[in-house]
Amino acid sequence: MHVVSSTLPARGRSGTEPAYAGVSARFLVPLGRALFALVFLASAPFLFTPAAVAAAARSDVPWPQVLVPLAGVVVAVGGASVLLGWRARLGAWLLVFFLVPVTLVMHRFWSLADPAAATLARSMFLKNVALIGGALLLAWNGAGPWSIDERRSRRAPEPPRPPAPPRPHRRARRDGGLRVVEDSIRRPL
Repeated sequence: MHVVSSTLPARGRSGTEPAYAGVSARFLVPLGRALFALVFLASAPFLFTPAAVAAAARSDVPWPQVLVPLAGVVVAVGGASVLLGWRARLGAWLLVFFLVPVTLVMHRFWSLADPAAATLARSMFLKNVALIGGALLLAWNGAGPWSIDERRSRRAPEPPRPPAPPRPHRRARRDGGLRVVEDSIRRPL
């Protein structure tokens, strides 16, 4: 059996830079991040409508008047975070936090009797599973190039802090049957 390996190296040409350091890859990562975020940013306004609350109520979501708009906020913040690449890992976790319960509650294809409705719910279920996978990849790898996170990581490191002053050390000794505590300063040798 012949195994075909990927043509993309795990690291860039120098061996120290990330694999996306190539010119074309530097455009692909932010484009993929933007397309991924577009799914959430385009659907966030719908979560503030009465139709979204009614759909959640039909799926037996508890407190749909509260949870659906809250989900809209989570989706908008997570999508914007991923799009801009600002704290993208946290934004990706917000999207996972949204997607897992929505996928399990709103797209229960296994419990539907109508074959057409079950097929649609199964498609939506699998789409959300794929989105969870993409969000987990973002949570692990971060935002990548052309992001606020990358720009912040390239800033000059902070200068080293001066060493802390020596702390007093308490030493106890016995003096004629009485316990005496002395304060002294430990100094490095």
